[in-house]
Amino acid sequence: MDTDLHADYDEGYFDKDEQGWCARRVQVTTNGTRVTIRRSGDDNGARPYDDTSVGSIGTSWPALGLVQIVGERGTMAYFDRNTGRVRSPGEQVSHRFAPPPTYRDPGCLEIIMNLLAPVAAALGMRPGSPPAAPMMPPLVPSLTACDSLESHATSSGEHGCTWGFMLRDFPEGHWLGPQLDVRIAGDGGHVSLFVQEPTRASFLFIGPLELHHLAIAARDEALARWCLPPT
Repeated sequence: MDTDLHADYDEGYFDKDEQGWCARRVQVTTNGTRVTIRRSGDDNGARPYDDTSVGSIGTSWPALGLVQIVGERGTMAYFDRNTGRVRSPGEQVSHRFAPPPTYRDPGCLEIIMNLLAPVAAALGMRPGSPPAAPMMPPLVPSLTACDSLESHATSSGEHGCTWGFMLRDFPEGHWLGPQLDVRIAGDGGHVSLFVQEPTRASFLFIGPLELHHLAIAARDEALARWCLPPT
């Protein structure tokens, strides 16, 4: 397979605070299996930078258009042949949706854990079976969300994974309403579901890019079951 990776593009943007263009140039060259990624730019002429990292070509996934670039500590980047651009191994995939009205009913934590588990598995994470839902501590004033009370808990999974839980309540009549957050982190990935208000929630994951399409399919299937109106 052709392993000659070349790119030269600017990911920059206009910043009104800088009163001009913030350049974010990316250049990719290869020599055999050696890959050089140069990133340079400035903030409308201020704070210039010029950084170079070197890796080697790893696994490729022709059907996905992805080529892995490996550094001393593992995957340092991916090259996306479909876009001709470099992508980060820490790239986040976030999906917004409307949760069902029962999202804070009894048993909600168990339901969310079982939504997250298949997505984590699709990303290659191995947290084990979802643990029993924790007994959440009493609600206390939040340190980050004004006028709210919240409760946090964690549970240990397998292979260094940790489950995290958060419940947050605002005063009655507040536009945000009850909130809920459940997440799994560790073993090379992160999966979380956060309900911000009764009509808005987000499902986020981070993991190997070559597995994103499998995680998206698992996520969509799980949300379709959860959000489907009762018959």
